[in-house]
Amino acid sequence: MLAQSNLWLYKIVSNCPDVMKAFPSEDLAKGLQDLDLGQHFPPIQHSLGLGWDLSTDTFMFQVADSKKPFTRCGVLSTINSLFDPLGFATPVSIEGCHILSELSSAACDWDALLPMEKHELWMKWKNCLQDLQRLKIPHMYTTVPLSAATKKEVCVFCDASVKVIGAVVDLKATDAVGNNEVGFICSKGKLALKLGGKFGGKYHVQQHTTT
Repeated sequence: MLAQSNLWLYKIVSNCPDVMKAFPSEDLAKGLQDLDLGQHFPPIQHSLGLGWDLSTDTFMFQVADSKKPFTRCGVLSTINSLFDPLGFATPVSIEGCHILSELSSAACDWDALLPMEKHELWMKWKNCLQDLQRLKIPHMYTTVPLSAATKKEVCVFCDASVKVIGAVVDLKATDAVGNNEVGFICSKGKLALKLGGKFGGKYHVQQHTTT
C-alpha cells in the first residue's frame, strides 16, 4: 500500500530488536543504523523535548536550563518550552500558568520587568522543572496485555477549584485471575475563569467498558 502511494517510511525506532532487524539499516533512525542492538544500549530518542529510553521503554523529559528575562514574554517562553502533549506533568505546568496569570495582572507590556516581589516564587517553580528529568514514565499502559485482559475500563476523573480545572484519563485492565492494573493515558488542565464563583466537587465517569 505504501509503495503504491510512493510513501517511504524512514527514521524507524522500536524497543524491540526483532522489529528493528526487519528494516534496512538505512531506514532506521540516526544513531541506530550501525548499532548492534543485542550488544549495545540504544541512544535515547528525542522528539520536541520528550525523550524515549529504548532500553527501559520509558518516556522522560528533556528540560533546557535557559535563562530568560523576568518579563511576561520570558516567563511564557519558559512555560511553553515544556513539551507535554499527553499531560504527564500537568500538575507542574498548570502551576506555571497560574503564576503567569498572577504576574500578568500587574504588567501590560510583554517586555516590561515583572514585580520583583514575585521573582522568588517564579524561580522556585522554574528550578523545579529540572526535577522532571528524573521522572520515568512507562511506555506501556499496564503490564497486562489488552488482548489477554478479561475486562478493560477507561475512566475519566474531573475536578475543579477556584484556580484550576483538571481531568485525567486512566485505563483499568483486569487479567484472568481478577488482578487489576491501572495505567495513565492522558491528562489536561486549564486555569479557571475568574468570575467570582467557586468550583468544587469531584466526578468519576466510566466512559467505556469491554469484556
